[in-house]
Amino acid sequence: AVTLAVIYAVSPYPVPMVVAITVWGGLSFAIGTPIQTRILTWTADASNLASSLIPAGFNVGIALAASLGAAMLNAGYGYLSLPVVGALAML
Repeated sequence: AVTLAVIYAVSPYPVPMVVAITVWGGLSFAIGTPIQTRILTWTADASNLASSLIPAGFNVGIALAASLGAAMLNAGYGYLSLPVVGALAML
């Protein structure tokens, strides 16, 4: 949520925006392994099922977020509203 707030704040400035998006992408990429490790630790009995549901859950989240973003853009909200709604959804 913090990185999306930073993206919203620096959106008028190209160089800080590139830095903010790079940091956001790196943090988004880095969270996958700790989540998978924790889930597989909790579900030692059914690790194969958990291993298959983890990427499915990520893909459902991506699809829902993309659908919400498309609906907002079709409703006339601008691109600047997307990080605000994304940050609120994470809280």
